[in-house]
Amino acid sequence: MPDAPPSRGPATSLKGWLSELFFSAILEGASAPLLSRLGAKAIVDHPLFGRAVGGEEVRTMVERIARFLEETQASYTRAGGLIGFDRDVAEGSLMLLAGGQVIALPVSIVAERRRSREVELRIYHATRSLGVEATPRAAPDLHGTAELSLPRIVQANLAAAARHDASAILATFQEQGRVRDAAGTQHQKDGGGLATFYATRAGSEQLRAGLADDGRACALEFTRAPSEGPARSGLAIYERGESGLLREVRLYEEL
Repeated sequence: MPDAPPSRGPATSLKGWLSELFFSAILEGASAPLLSRLGAKAIVDHPLFGRAVGGEEVRTMVERIARFLEETQASYTRAGGLIGFDRDVAEGSLMLLAGGQVIALPVSIVAERRRSREVELRIYHATRSLGVEATPRAAPDLHGTAELSLPRIVQANLAAAARHDASAILATFQEQGRVRDAAGTQHQKDGGGLATFYATRAGSEQLRAGLADDGRACALEFTRAPSEGPARSGLAIYERGESGLLREVRLYEEL
């Protein structure tokens, strides 16, 4: 018999993966059933508002996120996602007002499922353009540095980036390959934008436990240790093309 799918949490009126429905539920005024789905032992980590652990802290966090979304007149569009062994990952964008302008903010949510129906939600997006002072916090605890079974092309890309080997980095992308950074800017391989992006990217990525791969795309959580300042958390989606090379890398991190 095939393995049973992982539990999505306690039954409520909200159906679907937590990563998919988190922002939609808050925007639609369904915070109560969302909190029920999260459960009493949930953890929510947010790039602006810090980390909430269990019960009342999570309730307060959800209320704070709801106020922020209301104040910025936000709307949410889901763009896709993938399911891993112990986590689901959703990608989307928030259209919101920031600094008197409407911006499209790429966002990603990881919902990690743990024993006894416990869940940790980690939200990733850029913060600099929002005009809101982020709550100081450590990078999320991604629970160890276990060996990760990364696709070979992702391994090659990360190894080349660690060596600052521009030619080897470019070789991991197909001809029309690109990187979309956390601010939503595209950096194309043709035209030289991709090489410039990697050449100017500060800091180094330190892999931690946190991987989902559906055979088409790989979602990898990481921390970056810049030359100055605290470590920052992020998530990268490595999407492969039919050639087996990278078609696109999408980044969600605290710029």
